[in-house]
Amino acid sequence: MTLTKKLHQETYDVEIAHVQLELERHQKYVGKLKRRLSKIYSMQGKKYNANDLDTLTAAREMVRSVCDGLPLVTYRQLMSSNRRQDIVTTRQVIGYVFYKGYGLTYQSIGDIFSKDHSTILHGNKKIKNELYLHRKYNTTTIIFYVDKICSLMGIDPDQI
Repeated sequence: MTLTKKLHQETYDVEIAHVQLELERHQKYVGKLKRRLSKIYSMQGKKYNANDLDTLTAAREMVRSVCDGLPLVTYRQLMSSNRRQDIVTTRQVIGYVFYKGYGLTYQSIGDIFSKDHSTILHGNKKIKNELYLHRKYNTTTIIFYVDKICSLMGIDPDQI
C-alpha cells in the first residue's frame, strides 16, 4: 500500500470513528427524550406502551446504565433467567420504577426483560409490599435497592 493510500485510509478511519461517536450521542439523546415523554404520560395518568423497538432499546440501555452503577449485578445476569436473590430484587425494583416512575405497562416491562407480564406484576407487588413495610415499620431491607436504582434512573424515590 502506498503512503497516499495509507493516509486516506487513516483519514477515513478517523472520520468513521467521529461519525460513530456522534451517532451514539444522538441515540442517547433520543433515549432521554423518550424517557421524558414516558414521564409526561405518567403525570397525565396514562400508560406509555414500550412495544416500539426504539423505546425497548432505550429502556434496555437505561437498564445497562443502572447495572454499570451497581457493583454486584451485571447486565447479562439481570437479563438472564437467573434466580439469585440480589439479581431478582434488582430486576423487580427496576421494573417497579419503570411502572411507577415512567408509566410503562407490565407487558412493556416484560418485553424489556424478556419476561411474562405476570412475572412483572408479581415483582411489582413484592416491591410495593416491601416499601409499605419500610414506610410503616421503618425497615431497611429494600430501601437501599430502591434509592440507588431510582437515583441511577433519574427518578426521585419519594415519587414511587
